[in-house]
Amino acid sequence: MTTKDGVCVGAASSTGGSEASNDGGGTESGGTTTRTPGEILQFGPKELVRTYPCIVSVNFSSYTCAPAEPADATPGTPAITMTDIERFQPADPGAVSEPDGWGVRNMPVNFVLQAEPHVVSAELLGQPADVRFTPVAFRMVASDGGVVESTDQGATWAELGQDEFTVTPTSHVFTERGTHTITPTVLYSAEYRLAGGTWMPVPGVLGIEGAPEEIYIGVIETVLVPNPGERG
Repeated sequence: MTTKDGVCVGAASSTGGSEASNDGGGTESGGTTTRTPGEILQFGPKELVRTYPCIVSVNFSSYTCAPAEPADATPGTPAITMTDIERFQPADPGAVSEPDGWGVRNMPVNFVLQAEPHVVSAELLGQPADVRFTPVAFRMVASDGGVVESTDQGATWAELGQDEFTVTPTSHVFTERGTHTITPTVLYSAEYRLAGGTWMPVPGVLGIEGAPEEIYIGVIETVLVPNPGERG
């Protein structure tokens, strides 16, 4: 990837799913994305893998592209981009819910999104290499159309010191009973090192979508029973 005349130019990759919408003056053709710094881009709801070739201001619904040059590990070493490290395959995100796998209609269900910093090893530029992936933003899309976005993966009600069925930064309220799904996505930043050398940043972020998780939403019904002392 290079920057020229204030424009970010680099490869963008998507495996399945829709293209991200373009609200600014960027162009996309032949797998190459050109973005103007300051342009706001929206994420598509079904993306499996998407790389963005620019330094970003992390906000999951949108982000601001800024000029960026890939860092050279040593003089004469080719610059490394997100496209170069796609083969390293970072871990898919997951999600757990509170209560576990179920919820109550019209009451908050709390979600904790699962993605941790991790290192994947493979070969790069003909050398043994490590890539360290760090989650920087999370997104959860519910089958009812709801979206939860956060730069934090969330926490349990107990960890937050809150009562059950209370609103959290990563909670969602389902208004219909039945089986729903939620699909988690994580944005990873990345660093690489060759042959155990110095860690170097890779410009941009990598979006990975996890498998849908099912959750059953029920209702609370009040049943009146007679006082045993009033019988007969």
